Amino acid sequence: MIQDLQIAIQALQRGDPANAKRACKRVLRRFPDNVDALVISGVASFQRNDFEAAAQALFRAIELAPNHADALNNLGIVLIRLGRHDEAAEILSRATDLRPNDAETHFNLGLALQRGGSIERAAGRFRDAIALHPRFATAHTHLAQMLRDLGQFDEAAAEARRALAIRDDAEAYLVLSDIKRFEPGDDDVGAMELLLESGRLGSRETTSLSLALGKAYDDLGEYGRAFDMFRLGNRLRREALDYDIAEDEDLFHRIKQVFEAPAPAEAGGSSSSDDTPIFIVGMPRSGTTLVEQILASHPDVYGAGEVEHMETIIGRIEAEAGNGSAYPEVVAALTYEDCLRFARDYVEKLRADAGDARRVTDKLPGNFRHVGLICRMLPNARIIHCMRDPVDTCLSCFQKNFGNRQKFSWNLKELGRYFCLYRDLMAHWTRVMPGQVFELRYEDLVAEPESRIREMLAYCGLPWDDQCLAFDRTRRPVSTASAEQVRRPIYGTSVQRWRNYEEWLGPLLKALGPFAPPA
Repeated sequence: MIQDLQIAIQALQRGDPANAKRACKRVLRRFPDNVDALVISGVASFQRNDFEAAAQALFRAIELAPNHADALNNLGIVLIRLGRHDEAAEILSRATDLRPNDAETHFNLGLALQRGGSIERAAGRFRDAIALHPRFATAHTHLAQMLRDLGQFDEAAAEARRALAIRDDAEAYLVLSDIKRFEPGDDDVGAMELLLESGRLGSRETTSLSLALGKAYDDLGEYGRAFDMFRLGNRLRREALDYDIAEDEDLFHRIKQVFEAPAPAEAGGSSSSDDTPIFIVGMPRSGTTLVEQILASHPDVYGAGEVEHMETIIGRIEAEAGNGSAYPEVVAALTYEDCLRFARDYVEKLRADAGDARRVTDKLPGNFRHVGLICRMLPNARIIHCMRDPVDTCLSCFQKNFGNRQKFSWNLKELGRYFCLYRDLMAHWTRVMPGQVFELRYEDLVAEPESRIREMLAYCGLPWDDQCLAFDRTRRPVSTASAEQVRRPIYGTSVQRWRNYEEWLGPLLKALGPFAPPA
């Protein structure tokens, strides 16, 4: 057994998880409750991107040894990759209790909190990691990201500089590009160019640095060079992704089939009457963050940000069905009592940090796919559909680093096709659920802010408040690509920005079809 465990450890160290797994299997066949073998097997599965198997092995390890710090830390990392951020934070909190002086464990907890939207708590954990390990460059960079999201731009820039003083860090440059405007002769531009030309960066880091350089060239009005950088970063990221837009086309078709007609009227009155949620939906980069910032400036509204509570509810619906049914087909079997129960659970999650706010926003743009389920569960919720010029929307997506989210955004042709899917589905909701969705065009909001804000507040059942016009002075975490923009007054420079890049956007314009502007 000891020999096999040593073989497994050595295999992991040389980057051979397959042999590590085989050695662990030999141990576990004879000793199925061997904690060390379970932990090593979990790490090997993680290295092979088999996150479910990794989680299964590591959960079993902590069942047998609840205070096994390595098992807890590794399980937390796996849960982050699975998108189970609340669970990851709970597990990693236990690990930090066991390892209070381990900077890496504090950092991992910060990462789970960051991914779960707990920006201020995440910043605290990154500070803890830095206090224990002052030259922890990645912790400095992530703290810079949190400070940016909190609107503390000078502090964010200082942390990014600290990371860069330790090592060349593409992500730190990306943070700086988000919060500064580049001017001719800017030293950061030359430093980024040298780093890109050095060939020392991996694919993911090159993507981040390319997008940062693209932003710099855009600021300088060098649009050809900027587009070259955006194209490079997007190509590299797209090559690393497993994505097939045909799967989205199939999903959207099935959603329309399931929600072909409104749900029948509730006879027994058990449908939820709760009007707490305000859903803000649309494409990324369509103005959703701006709209939430305006609403969150109202004294009766709490802005919850891009929470994934509806996705969690859908996962529970699928799990409770227990027959292998998936969304959206699984929704057909929901009773009114089910809808009421899930609605209550959703609102409870949404209100977790909202205090006594009367209304709470959920600004996950992709909830546009779930309008039918939202209306069935929460018929009194308000749904605001943010719309923006199709080409401006798609180009802005192409210029931003969404990480592992928004997989459709890394290729111009796929961006255009996905935009068409989204608009087709929104037209479907308008047809089968007329009057349920309030449409707000970004360009109208820029041109006539007060009148459009008044209309939006009236739709939400909220009285007028002057603070909604002074939204740029509202201090709250904003963990999206628009964190810097929403802390400025409304401006019109983002309207028709795509014209600067028109000569390079042929694949996008063709894919947009009827949504492309006239030639």
